[in-house]
Amino acid sequence: MNPSEDTLSELLQVTRRLAGSADLTDSAFGELLKRRGQLIDRLTADGFDPADARLQSIVLDGAALQARMRSRRDSLREEIAGLERAAVMMDGMKATLLHTGHAVDLVA
Repeated sequence: MNPSEDTLSELLQVTRRLAGSADLTDSAFGELLKRRGQLIDRLTADGFDPADARLQSIVLDGAALQARMRSRRDSLREEIAGLERAAVMMDGMKATLLHTGHAVDLVA
């Protein structure tokens, strides 16, 4: 196999591992993303045909992965927003209780 074929083969394996990853926050996932970028850069530098059907398939797999990551990001943002609202409510309750003389430990 020539170097581009080896790179394409490795890129396919890395992309499949990424697509099958359950934990998008795992450090190994981050390393795989980094490796995928390096392999794509290598193919580009080697002048590999971007219209190659195998590469296009890998790119589509990557697009599906990216959509999954965006969905997870949006979900995390919603969770954070909910926590921020809860913190504001807790602060309001604490201020109200302290103002009325009812000292309550809301952390416990």
